[in-house]
Amino acid sequence: MILTRVSIRNIKGIPDIDFEAGSCTVIEGPNGCGKTSILDGIVHALAGGHDPAMIRGWNVGAPKLPAEIRLQFDDGSFIQKTIKPDGFKLTGQTREGGSLEPVQTHIKALTQAISYNPALFVTGEAKDRVESVRKVMPLTFTGAEVNAACDQSLFPETKPIDLDEVKSLREGRYNSRRDTNVQINDREGMLKTSEEALPEATPDDLSAIISRLEQRVAGIQGEAKNAALTLHHDRNARAAAVDQAHHVAKTAIEQEFEAELAKLRAKRDVALSAAADERIAAVAALDRELQAATSEADAKTAEQVAALQEQIATARAQQEEYQRTMSLRQQVEKARAELLDLAAKHAFLDRAVKALDGLIAKKMETLPIPGVEVRPRAKGGPEVFVEGVEWKHLNAAKRCMVAVAVGSLASGKLKMVVVDEAERLDAETTALLKQAAKESGLQLLLARVEDQPGLTVRSE
Repeated sequence: MILTRVSIRNIKGIPDIDFEAGSCTVIEGPNGCGKTSILDGIVHALAGGHDPAMIRGWNVGAPKLPAEIRLQFDDGSFIQKTIKPDGFKLTGQTREGGSLEPVQTHIKALTQAISYNPALFVTGEAKDRVESVRKVMPLTFTGAEVNAACDQSLFPETKPIDLDEVKSLREGRYNSRRDTNVQINDREGMLKTSEEALPEATPDDLSAIISRLEQRVAGIQGEAKNAALTLHHDRNARAAAVDQAHHVAKTAIEQEFEAELAKLRAKRDVALSAAADERIAAVAALDRELQAATSEADAKTAEQVAALQEQIATARAQQEEYQRTMSLRQQVEKARAELLDLAAKHAFLDRAVKALDGLIAKKMETLPIPGVEVRPRAKGGPEVFVEGVEWKHLNAAKRCMVAVAVGSLASGKLKMVVVDEAERLDAETTALLKQAAKESGLQLLLARVEDQPGLTVRSE
């Protein structure tokens, strides 16, 4: 439904005006010529209530004649509001002449459209533009949807959650994920440094090595002792054999001596002396062999023991180092456990961020104006973005298309918006706005200041 005719009598600065409303109705003239009076009259007819200040001459003592606004629509119906100093009357009639009851029900659809101004949407402040978009495209989520995305019970399932709160929740999860990732990198770096500083062997390994080496030392020392005892036994046995041989020789000599005592006395002494020398020489040779064997065995034993003692010393040093680094090992184990917890937390947050992104994207697909959303800016408050591009970076054509689309949603059943202060728009933007409105079937009532004599109203 669109507005086809406007009749105004005795409204503010307008004594009497009647004009047809086309797809674009342009009201223009200098300041003070009555442009605002026309718009105020239309708004008052649709807004309801009583305001005697709408009556022409109310504040200058002129005769207080009733004021009248009549709006006619393309379905043949009209509404009329008559304003008197002590009250007002609102009536309506259908094409067939029947009464519109209640009239307010039929005009309520225009209230939002009258409060929306595409010119201010295109050139005004971000906060007003954002408010208009949020009003016509409310994006809400249920508590159940958000809880499922976050895998947590954060809200009552039926509670409505607006987009800002979901985005704030998503930003919190994103920042926590980033901080968790930093912590993971720190823990991994610390673990790598700490693990490189730790001894490779464990306490059990070192104890076993020391025990094994000590057993080998004891075995070698036992073998050396047994070898020494064997050498001593062999020497004593061979010395006993020499003594026995000496005894036998002595007995034979004595027997021979007895037989030839006189003859061999001198010879006996020589033989005895020679035998004694031979015994001494034999015993000395045995002692030298024993000494050489003992020295060789001692040297070999000392060499083996020294090597083993060096290994034992190394193992003990490693054992002491392990004990010294026990605190570091405990820190490493704690860091490993923390790393597992952080990895699980990061995965949880990552799932939540992606799920919230998916939830927002899915909701965005249901919006009546594709690609239009409200986002926070790097500096300043929120702003309207179109397909990811901030409003200030959009060309005039795109801005007008969005402004008209928002106006269409705001207008309700009656597809009309009022463009007050249209002088804020340059000629190119005005033409683009008209074209976009025409293509979308949106009716424009456009008022602007022009340096010309008097007030003019024309349909385009």
